Amino acid sequence: MKKRIISRMMLMNITISMLAIVNVINVQPTQASVDWWFMFRHDESRTGFSSSNVSLPLISFRNFTTTGAVKSSPAVFNDAVFVGSLDGYVYRWDMKTFELKKSSKFGAIYSSPAVVEGVVYVGSDDNNVYALDANSLATVRSYPTGGPVKSSPVIVDGILYVGSSDRYFYAWEASTGRELWRYWAASSIESSPAVYGDTIVFGTHDGRVYALEKTGRIKWYFQTNGLVVSSPAVVNGVVFVGSNDTKIYALNATDGHEIWNYTTGGPVVSSPAVAFGMVFVGSSDGFLYALNATSALLTPEERLLWKNSTMDAIISSPAVSADGNVFVGSNDKRIYAFNASSGDQLWNYSTGDSIASSPAITNRMVFVGSDDGKVYIFVRNTPPVAKIAYYPESPIVTQQVTFDGSQSYDDDADDYITQYIWDFGDGTAKAYGKIVTHTYYTAKTYKITLTVKDTRGATDTTSQLLVIHEAWPMFRHDPTHISYTTSFAPIKNNTLWTLKIGPDVSGEPWMYPSAAIVGNTLFISSTNYTVYAIDINGTVIREKRLDPYRIYSSPAVSDGLVFVGNENGYVYALNATSGDIKWAQRVSIGPPIYSSPVIVDNILFVGSQDGYIYALDKHTGTKLYDSPFLGGAIDSSPAVARGRLFVGSINGSFYALNQTTLSVIWNFPTGGSVKSSPAVFGDTVLVGSVDGKLYALKATSNKPKGEVKWPPYQTGDEILSSPAIAYGMAFVGSMDGNIYAINVTTGEKIWNKTIGEIGWSSPAVAEGKVFVGSRNKKVYALNAKDGSIIWSYETSGPVESSPSILDDI
Repeated sequence: MKKRIISRMMLMNITISMLAIVNVINVQPTQASVDWWFMFRHDESRTGFSSSNVSLPLISFRNFTTTGAVKSSPAVFNDAVFVGSLDGYVYRWDMKTFELKKSSKFGAIYSSPAVVEGVVYVGSDDNNVYALDANSLATVRSYPTGGPVKSSPVIVDGILYVGSSDRYFYAWEASTGRELWRYWAASSIESSPAVYGDTIVFGTHDGRVYALEKTGRIKWYFQTNGLVVSSPAVVNGVVFVGSNDTKIYALNATDGHEIWNYTTGGPVVSSPAVAFGMVFVGSSDGFLYALNATSALLTPEERLLWKNSTMDAIISSPAVSADGNVFVGSNDKRIYAFNASSGDQLWNYSTGDSIASSPAITNRMVFVGSDDGKVYIFVRNTPPVAKIAYYPESPIVTQQVTFDGSQSYDDDADDYITQYIWDFGDGTAKAYGKIVTHTYYTAKTYKITLTVKDTRGATDTTSQLLVIHEAWPMFRHDPTHISYTTSFAPIKNNTLWTLKIGPDVSGEPWMYPSAAIVGNTLFISSTNYTVYAIDINGTVIREKRLDPYRIYSSPAVSDGLVFVGNENGYVYALNATSGDIKWAQRVSIGPPIYSSPVIVDNILFVGSQDGYIYALDKHTGTKLYDSPFLGGAIDSSPAVARGRLFVGSINGSFYALNQTTLSVIWNFPTGGSVKSSPAVFGDTVLVGSVDGKLYALKATSNKPKGEVKWPPYQTGDEILSSPAIAYGMAFVGSMDGNIYAINVTTGEKIWNKTIGEIGWSSPAVAEGKVFVGSRNKKVYALNAKDGSIIWSYETSGPVESSPSILDDI
């Protein structure tokens, strides 16, 4: 067949056709998933275009070394890089683990691998094409030819196509190695085939460009005036290919007619890339050319959009990113990036030798081989990767959670993470550090967020859900003492079990301590000198007698330890599983401890009848610091919130102390002893007084006498009971026989209900119900909205203990 020249009228028709498809050429695919560069020139049509963006400037992220020049172009698929080397090996580099594998030794490899369905296909100078397992690089099969295979294979619909230096073009069934046909081209084939529809296009050393049907029958050929080592690119019915005759050609893919050609200053071994309506190709004259691809009737001056020079011949084939960067290697040892629109050089990087390998673009990275034996991977300052770990795995309210960001990493060799920023998802202040701790007081699911930042300012953010499980681990539920739980609460007064924890050998007729509940175990102390562990079925699991002093303090449970104060002035830490004493610390000589301990992270706070607040290390019992004398004995149990500790004294004052030093920030005088324990909600702290008033003070005040949020609410008698807070209301009992619901914001009474004298028993709130004990021997469940009685249960004596609630019990 003869070389054909298309008529001017046909050129006009083709121009119109090409203009109609320019928008197709200009479409930039969205990157819904990684656009892997899984074969030479990216795809079966050899477009050299990737839908991945590549931000500049780039840094050398990694490189791996072979023992021969790398003229083969990398293929990248599923986070693995595949490339051949003139040392005869195919290499696989894992981008996640950085593990490098290599195949059995073959002949020198100029061919570029293609990765399809878990198999790597590549030609070799030992006259074979090989199929290798993509994970292990074990040889699966070989496809023999009669000469070296420098052409890069393409696999379409299970058929492997490739040319050989034996002058044949081959088609095999890829999965079996069965030869389907071969075509005699009468000249050596180094050009790599492009497939477009039912057409296969490749070049030969005798200067021809062939188009074959998939059956192996010839459709057409086009004759150039030089070797065609360049591999064709086919886009929208147009074949673009270079020749050693210094020209780049545009041919009609249907019949091979020449649409146009453009003459460069040297042989064109480089394969063209097509994107944005332009053809990009390198020449041995050292220039990269950008040519108009969409119009047939142009002068050479009009065809050339731009050209820019490197310092030596360009054998490498350009690759184009979706954001308009053109990457190409040069024999001057550098890889370059040019702006696709303007031709401006944007970036270059020097390797150790000439670059004949063609760049691959994927996942915002650029890959290229060099004759120095290395494969280079470039990125723009890979952002660090944030990873969250936390323990314990199933934390409960008030339990300190440790958050660990140490598994976060930055893959840049000369970069590292400088900042770890934590958001705990509960509205508290952010924390900084690789490992931090935080404590939650409300049981629910939180979104934990970690942001890491590297030395170049790049960041990564990750989030993880954390479930905080409900418990009642201390007096009044948690350090804020609001006595509210997210747990279910009983709707009827069904008795599950009763248990007498005695006999009462102490002479004290009433039971004051309240229970702590963690998991399936209830911990409670008794005035008979004993601390009990009871399962949810009412069976005593173990008991620990702390002779010979009574226990009025309610236990607190944290990290497998049970803490309780004693009338002998000691605080005890018991092993929650065995009941053994881990430590006993005497905080006061003589005066007893009636106050219940509160645990905040690793510190235990407790008040003493000697008028001091003590801070102990919860693990060792070591005294860390104590408050100044607070004017009188402390029956009140401290609450802790907003970096402060709040507690009352029988001298009639209510104190705010610095949590970390226990120095006094302010004290507020009431009209009577403050035996009630405070509750803190937001910036409001509430406490009752023997003067019968409920006080609301500004928690964060720095004024010496504190600040009143609203006028005290006067009840008819002493308030020993501690307030609970929920649903915008404070619930508190009075010895006048009423329980009150007070608006937390305004101090206005919402309702009150007469249920009998309320002494030390303090309300607990759950699921819209308020639970409280009375000295009339009953426990009540009231509707939180209006105070109506839902149910009551009669015991055999006055109820001074405060209710604890967990899991509908």
